[in-house]
Amino acid sequence: MVWNCFSCVGGHQKSRKSVKENLDYPWEIYTLKELLQATNNFSNDNKIGEGGFGSVYWGRTSKGVGVITTITYAVKRLKAMTAKAEMEFAVEVEILARVRHENLLGLRGFYAGGDERLIVYDYMPNHSLLSHLHGQLADQCLLDWQRRVSIAIGAAQGLSEDFDDIADPRLEQKFNLEELKCVVSIALRCSDGNAESRPSMKEVVVWLKDGLRNKKNEIGDVKNNEEQDQDEDQDHEETYKNHKDYEELEKQDSDDGT
Repeated sequence: MVWNCFSCVGGHQKSRKSVKENLDYPWEIYTLKELLQATNNFSNDNKIGEGGFGSVYWGRTSKGVGVITTITYAVKRLKAMTAKAEMEFAVEVEILARVRHENLLGLRGFYAGGDERLIVYDYMPNHSLLSHLHGQLADQCLLDWQRRVSIAIGAAQGLSEDFDDIADPRLEQKFNLEELKCVVSIALRCSDGNAESRPSMKEVVVWLKDGLRNKKNEIGDVKNNEEQDQDEDQDHEETYKNHKDYEELEKQDSDDGT
């Protein structure tokens, strides 16, 4: 598990090699010294973005013997060490280590020691879409309508593929739509752009239990109301039928009297 890996890095002075041998994934376990050197001590000149939990910097290092290779990567540095930030850090590393997709940045490694939590990603040489549309590159990059539509279609296709990957095909149509809506609404709360607004895992569990239970009760009430409506409709039909039979009998008696 990621937590065990972090405790090894932060709590014990083990060598890089011995730590890496205990990992299931080919992560690079960076040292704080090399990341400080690569980012010029996290200089503002190297800063390329900022999120709810931390800032992102570009870094550059050289490796190799004889033939020197220059490597550029992105480093995310957590702003403050809190329990929530620590959990966010662990989850992000765990997910990025397992997921590989052309539209996701690849995980290169991390550093976890003392009060520092650093995640190292592949570097985007062309910067992000946000920077081209609204950021520092907005004036340099003119996107015509056709390109913007193409980007929107690509994003929609990506979301569609993500949904297909997330949804279990074995479910087919064997699920309750209202329960699905309940789960999705809670998931949206968990992915709130403002980190402080996201619920804790305890809150999520309570919401799921209460939400699904309430939905089942609502569904049961709806079914009972539908059954009651059906019974009332049947009563109306019987009353209407009896009334029609009575009218037919009266008409027949009238004809016989004539």
